[in-house]
Amino acid sequence: MLAESDELRLRTQYPVITGLSDETLAHFRQHCAVVSADDGQVLLEQGDFADRFVFPLEGGTRAVVRSAEDREITLDRVRPGDCCTLSASCLFGSCPSPARGVAEGALKAVVLPGELFFRIMDESAAFRRFIFGGISRRFVRLVETVERVTFQTVEKRLANALLERRDPIRVTHQALAMELGSVREIISRHLKTFENRGLVSLARQRIEILNREGLQELLTGVNGESSPADGDTDA
Repeated sequence: MLAESDELRLRTQYPVITGLSDETLAHFRQHCAVVSADDGQVLLEQGDFADRFVFPLEGGTRAVVRSAEDREITLDRVRPGDCCTLSASCLFGSCPSPARGVAEGALKAVVLPGELFFRIMDESAAFRRFIFGGISRRFVRLVETVERVTFQTVEKRLANALLERRDPIRVTHQALAMELGSVREIISRHLKTFENRGLVSLARQRIEILNREGLQELLTGVNGESSPADGDTDA
């Protein structure tokens, strides 16, 4: 059952909920639950079936694909107020998850049973626009991710990965390497270069961004590498 305080936060972060009928809201309060997860905790394994829709209230989630060589690519990130397209896609398709869902930061979320999800979809045009709009935006982001992995140097992919996170960033070089489909040594070298340029400050399992504009310039090619170094594009 949904507590009043959690419902208030949910309405604030997801205003689309406020337009539901009194009857549906009553079902919502009765059947929704609040879950918590630690940073890095696996919420959904690749190949599992999702039967719930997730509304993050704190922290967030990542959708990742892992290769047989234990490398990872992040396909999507969901923050409070965002549409969780991974769970929505699994519900719509009644299909196994194409990616692993992982908590990012200390996660607190409201989970909506699949049956109630479809009831709200049928009832609320605003909720349908929220879901389909979210899926559309995430598809665009997925195409951008494919372009980055295929065409961008590791330097640019790393800069983008840092800019997508909240500062200070608590992550290991190995975790970043797995996420970007690279290796730790290359990521560590680029991070050290970033530090020497005054873009970031490095500590154990912690990265602080000192110059966001400088990192953004790397993505636009203003101060980036003129050509891939040491085979970094494919690493």
